[in-house]
Amino acid sequence: MTSSTPPSSAPIELYGSPLSTCTQRVLAVLYFYECPFEFRDVARDPAARAFVKAQPFAQIPVLRHGDVLLYESRAILRYLEHELAPRSDKRLLPLDAATSAQAEMWLAVESDSFKPAVKAIIVELRGWVRPVHQNAGAPDAHAQKAEAFEAAKDKLTTLLDIYERHLSTHRFLAGADYTLADLAHTMYLNAFVGLGGQWRALIERRPSMRGWWQELSCRPEWRKTLQLASRSTAPAQ
Repeated sequence: MTSSTPPSSAPIELYGSPLSTCTQRVLAVLYFYECPFEFRDVARDPAARAFVKAQPFAQIPVLRHGDVLLYESRAILRYLEHELAPRSDKRLLPLDAATSAQAEMWLAVESDSFKPAVKAIIVELRGWVRPVHQNAGAPDAHAQKAEAFEAAKDKLTTLLDIYERHLSTHRFLAGADYTLADLAHTMYLNAFVGLGGQWRALIERRPSMRGWWQELSCRPEWRKTLQLASRSTAPAQ
């Protein structure tokens, strides 16, 4: 019988696309901890693409670490925090219960509220996803689409007001220190600000959010993630 490779000593392989927001979350954590890893770009590597397609949901990112195989970016983030933080002098999830719970709370807000509202606007304006309904050109379909878009705008405006009030008394979401909650917001904030015009103004006219975004956008792990994305010309998966 062969023993399994201890995860802590095994190489980390990340399968994904540097243009995928979900992959970017994982990349940012790896760069934060300055952890060596092998990146397998599914747009450039047929073997990596085949490997991902063989997984239960056939979606990126996928992380392989010894005998550990994980998909779903948020699960991967917590796994990496568990594995890498004990070997580092910094952490993305605090040890004290109250601050850790605050970080987890804002991670849930990002997943359940922030991301869906921002993504709905980006999808509409950038056409990230093609219409799937056969009657998408019908007047009632257009009306429903417009209504959903307006609802997303209203929801996002309300959310941004909540963030602004919170950040007016907190440097970061969980308090004085940068955590996984802040990191997880960076990807969709970047895409949203990148829309420019009135959309960028929604962030910039809120001084606390503007300052928060300026800090996030200058983080070294995020700059490295963007550098990797800039070298890829393939479409996001």
